[in-house]
Amino acid sequence: MTPILRDVSKTPILGRMRSRNRIRPSIIAFTFSGLLGTMLVSPRFSINVPSLVDDWAAIARSPAQIENLSSLATRDSQRFRPGWIVWNYLQWHTLGAPAHMFSPNVWGIGRLLVLAAGLAALTALVLRSAPDSIAPPARFALIVLPGLIVLTVPQFAVDLARFGPQEPLLIGGMALGASLLVLACRELLDTSHAIRKWRLTAEALPGYILWVVGAYQKEVSVCVLAAGPFIVAAGWQTWVRQVHPLAARRRLLLASAALLVLLPLLHVAIEVFRIASAGPLVYGAEVSPGPQGIHRLLDAVRNMTQSTGSLVGLLLLATLPAVIGACVVRRRPMMLEAGLVACGITALVWSSQAAVFPSRYYMPTVALLAVALASFVARLRLPRRVCLVAAAMLVAIVAASSVSSYRAVRDWSADERQSALLVRTVAQLHSTGCPIFASGLDPERRQALPVLVRLQRVAHSRCVGPEAFIVRGSGQGASALFNVCAGAETEIGRWRLNDLSVVVLRCDAVAAGGRAPVEARRLL
Repeated sequence: MTPILRDVSKTPILGRMRSRNRIRPSIIAFTFSGLLGTMLVSPRFSINVPSLVDDWAAIARSPAQIENLSSLATRDSQRFRPGWIVWNYLQWHTLGAPAHMFSPNVWGIGRLLVLAAGLAALTALVLRSAPDSIAPPARFALIVLPGLIVLTVPQFAVDLARFGPQEPLLIGGMALGASLLVLACRELLDTSHAIRKWRLTAEALPGYILWVVGAYQKEVSVCVLAAGPFIVAAGWQTWVRQVHPLAARRRLLLASAALLVLLPLLHVAIEVFRIASAGPLVYGAEVSPGPQGIHRLLDAVRNMTQSTGSLVGLLLLATLPAVIGACVVRRRPMMLEAGLVACGITALVWSSQAAVFPSRYYMPTVALLAVALASFVARLRLPRRVCLVAAAMLVAIVAASSVSSYRAVRDWSADERQSALLVRTVAQLHSTGCPIFASGLDPERRQALPVLVRLQRVAHSRCVGPEAFIVRGSGQGASALFNVCAGAETEIGRWRLNDLSVVVLRCDAVAAGGRAPVEARRLL
């Protein structure tokens, strides 16, 4: 019998009691994960200026992208992420943003809670196939495990502190949305009473909204289709047995739900095909990578530990074959778990083809493998002593990882505060009305500075002297301003922004007839 859609109509009272016993661990796991995640990202609340990376682009571009949303496409023909566009607009153009950071912080915590709730709900859903004899503490430990794994990977914590990454909402939205939709389907399958419209609406409507928002966050969402054959194989006989005797109205609603779930995935797949046919692809990814694609996948695996700051990804990849083998030997059914693994590996293969390996690219794979691992472990029915030892090890690993994650977010926040100081300094200089030149900045920061400077609330005046200001980075073209300043240079401030050193100088006078070269065109 398919555990996800288990028929409780024959024993409604027992079914409701079991349901309550299984909901409690999920709620406790979500609460614990949400509080832990909020604590880990709390250093970012000290940042009071949007970031020079990603945030500025969301502020400047999302209004125009929203206007173009009628086609559910971006003006950048290399990407298809309408859900991300909507989210960016909500973050930076509601609740008083971008004038202050209250709105993005609120939306950011909401995104984190959706991720925590999605992982807890999906794990609890998959664990419905686990033996009923599992004690509540053990069930809670298994449900909370995936959330703890994802939240306590150091660089994942930084990704959650940032406002730009799409992966947290992609995972959380689709996982929580799918869980709510399954509950709605269970309501349609339960023939012990008439359809409770209020309950069906309360589960299906927010579930579908979350599913669509998650699916439209990023193109990699189509990898969910890799789990389809396993899900069908896991429950085909049960679905036929349960759906066939239903009233026509219930069957129609179930069929409509299945179609609506597939629609956004098929739409994303069509858009991906269109983008791939037009080419070239973003980051140099290849449509038919062949052997080169295998090399890129191996590169992604080799870079996993360095990119995420944790061994957990490799440990999951190394542990799962042994656990799967044990389940096969014990003849435990595992189609749902196999679907999660297939989806996670497909996401890793997909992301690796870009040949760049930021930590957030690994988040879907780690999350799905962690959920699969929790379910595999539940099926093994390990001895109590082994479970206690495993629980103690889990507590120690989570504690150590939490400390590392908090430090990683704290260090990132310190760098962002340096960027904020630079923005405020340049804004004060811009208020004098005197020209500001720049050189040695990377392309993104060069575009970001004017956007963020104009957001600062400072009184402006008219430049009354011959002076100018220079923002000089340590990047390419740093010495390009040698012919701009005719007078003495005075250092105003110096900042370290990750791999870039930036100094702001005051030039007593601009060279008469002097003209800044291309690398040093006027910034403001």
